[in-house]
Amino acid sequence: METVNRVLNFVFDLLLLEFLGLPPFWGLASLSALFAVGALLVFKRLSNQKGIRAAKDKVMAYLLQVILFQDDVRTVLRAQGKVLRYNFVYLGHNLVPMVFLVLPFILVVMNLDPRFRFDPVRTGEPTYVSVTLREGTKLTLLERANLAFVRASYQTAFVHIGLLGLLIVLKESWTARKRLELAARTRDLGKLLETARGAAR
Repeated sequence: METVNRVLNFVFDLLLLEFLGLPPFWGLASLSALFAVGALLVFKRLSNQKGIRAAKDKVMAYLLQVILFQDDVRTVLRAQGKVLRYNFVYLGHNLVPMVFLVLPFILVVMNLDPRFRFDPVRTGEPTYVSVTLREGTKLTLLERANLAFVRASYQTAFVHIGLLGLLIVLKESWTARKRLELAARTRDLGKLLETARGAAR
C-alpha cells in the first residue's frame, strides 16, 4: 500500500506541476474535468447502454400511463408499480460500472484532499504550532528557555485580554449609570417646567 501511495503521489505531483503559482481553483477544476471525462468513458464502456435506455423508456411509458388514465385507480396503481420496478432495473444497470469506479474515486479523493483541503500559511501570517514531545525527551537549556518564554507570553496575553474585558465592563457600567442620571435629571426638569406653566396660568 505504501508503494501505491508513493506512485500516486508522484503522478499527482506531475499532474499539478503546471498549476504551481496559480490559485487552487485551476488545478482542482482541471483535474476534476480530466477524471470526469475518464469516468464517463469507463461508465459508457462497462454499462449496458441498451438496458439503461430500455429501462428509461419503460419508466417514461408508465408515467405517461399514470397521466392518461387518472380516473382508473387500478391502472394507475399498476403503472406506479411498474415505474418502481423499472427504476430498480435502471439502478441495477448503473451499479456495475459504479463498482469499478468506486476504488479509483477513493484514490483520487485521498490524493486531492490533503492538497486542497487546507489553506497554506502565507509569509508573515500569524499561526499556532502545537508540539507534543515524547516522554523522556531531553531538552537543551536554550530549548527550555524558549518554551518558558512562549509560556510566559501566553500567560501575559491572557492577563491582558482579561484586563481589557474588565475595562470594557467598567466603561459600559459607567456609561449606563450616567444615562440613568441624565434620564432622572430630565424627568425632574420636565416636572419643574410643568409646575412653572401651571403657576403662570
